[in-house]
Amino acid sequence: LAVGLSRLNRRVREASFAVSKANGRFTSIAIELINGIRTVQAFATQDFERRRFYGASSDVVTTSINAVLGLAVVRPLAEGAATTVLVSMIIIAITVFVANGTLQIASLLTFLFILFRLVPAIHELNGCRAALSSFGGSVDNV
Repeated sequence: LAVGLSRLNRRVREASFAVSKANGRFTSIAIELINGIRTVQAFATQDFERRRFYGASSDVVTTSINAVLGLAVVRPLAEGAATTVLVSMIIIAITVFVANGTLQIASLLTFLFILFRLVPAIHELNGCRAALSSFGGSVDNV
């Protein structure tokens, strides 16, 4: 589970580099347009500059959407995997350990209660790790 989440977090981090690069390109084009507006008007290149600006803007949107999608998929996948593991643990524990008398049902229920109380905290930590890794591109530029 941890290896899978680490790979997802790595994808989110790599996507953040693309977002940072697209934002830098967009800012560069916008500043260039603002500083050279007289030249643009003098040579009637408004359509060219408009296409360049819109292209950079759509790159920012596309890369941001990809980064957010990667970030948004971490929590549901982690919850699904954790639920699958917990249900399989319950089935195995009841069929193997409780059925032959190795484990009492009260001990199993106590363990599962503690485990169910820890799962939301672990999910929150995984979400925070994914959110922090989404800042990788911005931090790398600093």
